[in-house]
Parts: sequence; C-alpha cells; structure tokens
Amino acid sequence: MSVGLQSWELHTARETSDAFLPGTAVISSKTAVSDGQGGQTWTYAASGTADARLAAENTQPRSGEIASRTASVTSWILTLPADTTILATDRVAFDSNTYEVISIMDRDPEEIARRVRLVRID
Repeated sequence: MSVGLQSWELHTARETSDAFLPGTAVISSKTAVSDGQGGQTWTYAASGTADARLAAENTQPRSGEIASRTASVTSWILTLPADTTILATDRVAFDSNTYEVISIMDRDPEEIARRVRLVRID
C-alpha cells in the first residue's frame, strides 16, 4: 500500500523545486481577434509570467511540423511551479526565444513541478 506525501512534505518539496527555477517564462494565450471584415484571426497575448527552467529534451533534432511547415525540431522541457496555469494552445517566451506548447505532462495531486514539452519557433 502506497502512502502519499503529507501536506507539509509536498509544500517543502515544491519550495525546493521552485528555488531551482532561475529564469522567467512569459506565457501567451491564443486569442481570436476581429480581422475587420466580419471574420477573425488568431493572435497571442501575454497572459502571465512564471519562474522557469528550460532544458533540451533531445539533442538530435528530428523532422517535424511547426507553424504549418516542415522544419528541424528539437523538443524542450519547461519546468514551472506546480500551480502554474498553462494550456496546450499557449506559447512561451523564454530567454529571447519563442516556443510553442506541444504537450503538457500529466498531473497528479502530488505534482512537485509543472512540466511542459515545447518546440522553438524560429
């Protein structure tokens, strides 16, 4: 039988993890705006910031599609505090680069940090 973390243990683990997030991520949400002709177009607007750490997930780029075009893709893992709100449709600016969210790793009640898989948009 597995016993979960006590609330103080979870709090301490999250504080320790958060102490090792040296950068700042600017999270931008996908938003529909009028195109002036009765339709709409999509844009991204900053919706928040969070302490973060970014690391390459794989060192060998693979071929993939970004912004509807084929490109050489390196995926990245962004680590954020556990209570950070981020969606699969968001984009992230980190260290003067922009990344598109490709997946958000599964959450559980005892999550120590929020982890998001990204690809860089050139």
